[in-house]
Amino acid sequence: MTTRTPWSERLRWIAAAVLCGTVLVALWITAWRVRALKLAARDASHDNAPIDSGDSGLQRLTLTRARKLPVGHFTLSAGEPVEDLSIHDSRGAHLVNFLRFKRGEIRRWQELQLTLLESGQDSVTLECGFRPGQPCFGAGRYVALREGLRIEFPERRSVTVLRFDAQREEIRLGVEAAGKQQEFTLTGPRGEQRILSLLMRFERPASGPPSLLVEEE
Repeated sequence: MTTRTPWSERLRWIAAAVLCGTVLVALWITAWRVRALKLAARDASHDNAPIDSGDSGLQRLTLTRARKLPVGHFTLSAGEPVEDLSIHDSRGAHLVNFLRFKRGEIRRWQELQLTLLESGQDSVTLECGFRPGQPCFGAGRYVALREGLRIEFPERRSVTVLRFDAQREEIRLGVEAAGKQQEFTLTGPRGEQRILSLLMRFERPASGPPSLLVEEE
């Protein structure tokens, strides 16, 4: 007489089979990703290949003046001097130009954070990482102006765009420090204000979009 396997035992075998299948699929995906990363590292150029620094999520990369470097959905380019770095979005729109970037300093366009490690005559070495939900940080010429854009500085200082009207060449800013905020309006083509050791200048070039220069004095 044939003995039927109890349903509880069948379920255990089915669960074990599903678990083994899941583990095999995970191992295959991991192996595929490792292979893809190795191929990308082998094919990338020496200047533009990001180097993963481990589990920190940071990358170490070298940017030369002659090339543009994609980082996530952004593109980096060096200027003159090479420490002046520009960031563009995936559509090529200019977002910000970080000016006089010095060794050890941090600059950030929203979630993209850059630290300058080394600079030479024609190249800079950067540490790059993504910090979702973070505001901008540091001195620069900010081109992608919009209401709510926030730029932070050391000593808990910040500059926030409260209102921006490109046609009227007018921008209203709020500067905050030590829990206190001051508001004022700048008008083009070169309206400027100095508060809390910060220089803010609204610039309207002969061609191209307006921008807000913010730097420490």
